[in-house]
Amino acid sequence: MIRRVSEWLEEVKRDLATPDLWAELQGEAELLGGAFDKATKNTPFTREEQNDIEQRLREVEGHVRRTYSLPEPKMKILNAKIDYLVDAAGHLGRIDWRNAFVGAIVSYILTAGLPPESAHSIFVTFMTLLRAIGYFFGHGLPELPGR
Repeated sequence: MIRRVSEWLEEVKRDLATPDLWAELQGEAELLGGAFDKATKNTPFTREEQNDIEQRLREVEGHVRRTYSLPEPKMKILNAKIDYLVDAAGHLGRIDWRNAFVGAIVSYILTAGLPPESAHSIFVTFMTLLRAIGYFFGHGLPELPGR
């Protein structure tokens, strides 16, 4: 009985320590399209915007590689998701791309089997990227160089 109670307490401890990514997604509802700016259309990205998206995605990819020391198979999956998003920026409208972005990142985090701390941190990193390009979707001003 003591062993079972101890196992149960460990499960409770692990559950309490695990970040709630769904709650964080709900907190980003406006940025993710929950509160849509009617002026935002599903227009294509300009070439300059596509280049900006690619540069930022590659920066995040490098950051994840340096920071989390993920096994190569997990990095290959992330690289494939980022390659997909770079390519999609060239042919999807901005609203469709944002939806693809969220789907790609959430599916990566869910399927990669990352430790909760890493999953949370990587999620925050990608949400920071989305905030930085939020002006593409009618949210705020462009990020200033050097900030």
